[in-house]
This record gives sequence, structure tokens and C-alpha cells, in this order.
Amino acid sequence: MNVFLFLLWILLGYVGLGVLYGLMFSSFAFAYRKDRWQAPTVDYSKIAVFIPGYMEDQVIISTAESALNQKYPKTSYDVIVIADSFSDSTLDALREMPISIEKVSFENSSKARSLNKVLGRIEKKYDLALVLDADNHMNEDVLDRINRAYQKGCKSIQCRRIAKNADTHTSVLDGLGEEIYNSIWRKGHVAVGLSSAISGSGMAIQYELFKECMAEIDAFSGFDKELEVQLLLRGTHTTYLENAHVLDEKVRQNAVLQTQRARWFASQFSAAKKFHLMGWRELLKHKNVDLFNKTVQFVLFPRILSLMSILFILGFSLFSGLEQLIFSSCSILFLFTLTMSFATPKSYYSLSTLRSFAHLPSIILALFKSIFMMKTAKSKFLNTTHEESH
Repeated sequence: MNVFLFLLWILLGYVGLGVLYGLMFSSFAFAYRKDRWQAPTVDYSKIAVFIPGYMEDQVIISTAESALNQKYPKTSYDVIVIADSFSDSTLDALREMPISIEKVSFENSSKARSLNKVLGRIEKKYDLALVLDADNHMNEDVLDRINRAYQKGCKSIQCRRIAKNADTHTSVLDGLGEEIYNSIWRKGHVAVGLSSAISGSGMAIQYELFKECMAEIDAFSGFDKELEVQLLLRGTHTTYLENAHVLDEKVRQNAVLQTQRARWFASQFSAAKKFHLMGWRELLKHKNVDLFNKTVQFVLFPRILSLMSILFILGFSLFSGLEQLIFSSCSILFLFTLTMSFATPKSYYSLSTLRSFAHLPSIILALFKSIFMMKTAKSKFLNTTHEESH
């Protein structure tokens, strides 16, 4: 019992450090300046918009149409759909659009493999590569905002991913989670001079730099985390454009969320195992604080696992009557709640969000189950199914 209590205290301390880390950066986010990277220039960079998709017949047509609808010179950007296992009818519909279609096929598919395959084929010269998911829609000014940031010297740019749909309780909470992520891992970090976190979509990177970094990556999931490390090894800072909105479809069902999070958890823990020693080495040898900070993020528990750990310890301590453990776990739960409230946009303070929270226990259960799917996610790409929003 004493050993078990000792382990509980260790776990609570570990989770508590992660909570304090999140609280610090959610506070820093209030100092973020939206238009800092918007140059007044009218020089138009050549942009390649990559849309890789695996069996994404339900959403790819509208995504391609959205990508073409930009207030940016048509001669200055190309939309390139990377089609893996699309139906013939979908390919025929795509061929009717002024876009490029690159077909790929792998025994074990992944976004990184698709991108690397096509990057090796393309001979045309571009200034920037923008990567979207097959379900992403961009606001009409996204390419213009990216270009203005690039003209001001930004080589790596992350747009603001926001929810495209909020039609189920799961999608509402998934959208809220994205906004909390934007606040802590993007706004808060950039506000104090650290790199924004990158997602697998809505990111724009100098073309040759992107090609060079991607050549080092062959991951089934979480290639964005490896890309972050490759950029920081090269001293490239990633900025965050809050006003450049990329709409991302949020999962509607717990079962789909379970599969998606299994992939995310697996990629984070793989990154932690692969890069944590590198972070210390880069800090001590090259004073690379940005890369060290990134590897610290990899070893922190994801938010939902932190919450599950706190609630488990609190429940056990209440049952056992351990007053010190009750006080400590309640304190960390309060700080966790404070962090989430700081990072939540005003638009989510609504009855709809409150009603969605009633379904949080079932979502927590689904995410708990996803932990046991991580082994599969490390060796096989687990595709997140999408459906068109109406």
C-alpha cells in the first residue's frame, strides 16, 4: 500500500507539472498579437496547396472546390490533390477542375509517404508548400495572409484550425479541444518567442525547406511532430496566424474519436521516446531552447489523460480518506480547470457547450479505450473517416 501511495504521489506530481505548464502558456496567450506578421507587400509567392487523402471520396470534391476559391492570383497557386485509393467516379469529378491530381498507392499508406512520393515527382518551382487535410476548407483570405507573413520573413506558418461542424456533442467538444490547443500550444508559445505547434494540416512552409525536412520522415502517424523537430533542428521558427482560418471537420461519433486519438497518442509517445534525449543534447550543446521545449511537450500527458489521472487519484483519496492527497488532487484539478477556462474562447461559453459536457463521461471512456489501440496505430495507419458537413 505504501508503494502504491508513493506511485500515486509521483503520478500526481508529474500531472501537476504538466498542468502548471499549460496554465503558464494559457496565460501568455493573452499577450498574443494577431497582425504582427502581416506585411503590406503585394508580391505574390508561388504556393503549392497539397491535399493528401486516403479513401476520402465523401469530402474531397468540396475541399478541392474550396481551395480554388481564394482571393489570390490564380496563376500564383496550384491545388494538388494526392489521391490514394479514390474511386474512379471521384477521380473523374476531380479531373473536371483546374487542379493537379497525383495518384499514389502503398501497401501501408500514410500522409508522409504520400507527400514524399509527390514531392519527388514535381519539377515545378514553388516558394511555399501548404498542406491541408482532405476535409479542410479555407477562408478566402488564407493564402493572402500566409503570403504576407512569408514576405515578412516567416518560413514556417501554422494557420488557425477551427471547427467546420458542431452538429453532435462529440464534435462540439472536439472543436473546443482544438481551440484550447490553439491557445496554449500556439498563441501562448508564439507570444513569448517560442515556436507554434504544427498540425498535420493548415501549415505552410518554405517549399525547399519542407521538401528537405519531409525527406527525413517516414511515419504512419504524427508526421507533424517529426516535422516540428526537423524544422527546429534547422533553427526554423514556426509562427501562428490566428486570422488565417482553416475549417477542420470534427468527429461526430465517439468510436471515430477513439480511433483518431489512438493515432495521436501513439504519435506523441513515439515522439517522446525518439526525441527526449535529443532535446537535452540540443539544449546543452547548442542552447536550442525551442527544440528542448518541444521535446518537453512530447513527454507531458495529453489533456484528457491528465484529467483522467487527476480524477482517479481524487476518487481513490476520497474513498481512502487521505486528506493530504485529497487536498493536493483538488488543487491540481482546480488549476486544470483554470487553465481550460483561460484557453476557451468566449464563443464556447454557451448552453450548447454546457449540454455537451453532460456527455463527457462517455467520451472519456472512449478515449480510455483508445490507449489500448496505440500499438496498432504505431505500425498501421488508422484512417479517420469523414463525411460532408451540411
